[in-house]
Amino acid sequence: MPTPPPQGPDNVDLANAMMGCLQSKLPYYRAMYAGPVAASVPPGQSVEMSAFAIATTLAANAVDQHDRLYGYSSSPTAAAREVVGYLDHCAMDAGLVPTPFNNSPSDPRILYGQFLGGQSSMSPAVEDFSRGFTGWPLTPLPLLQR
Repeated sequence: MPTPPPQGPDNVDLANAMMGCLQSKLPYYRAMYAGPVAASVPPGQSVEMSAFAIATTLAANAVDQHDRLYGYSSSPTAAAREVVGYLDHCAMDAGLVPTPFNNSPSDPRILYGQFLGGQSSMSPAVEDFSRGFTGWPLTPLPLLQR
């Protein structure tokens, strides 16, 4: 009898790890409840796509908290995409998302482009993501206190 594939991390574990990264860097960040964040992920997603969905929710919340305290970003959408990249690297560092190979099918830039509906890894949206991913472990620039 074949062995079933190993289970990936629970979506609640992904959400908690990502919120922990935000809380460790941002004194103003107030975490969301992990259960509803994790439940918002459509079933049957790969761990990478689940991580992007969770990171997107958390990034929008983090940018909103920042902007309420320090004034609105010139581009909250770009800021949120950069934070998604940061959070994806956080999940990878925690061992919850596989470590990718650059320019391979598992490259997070390629996967994030797919998550966004098939955007090129050179699109502005994926460039925003890449800035946050490669900036790890520094605090994402859009979330710094002003």
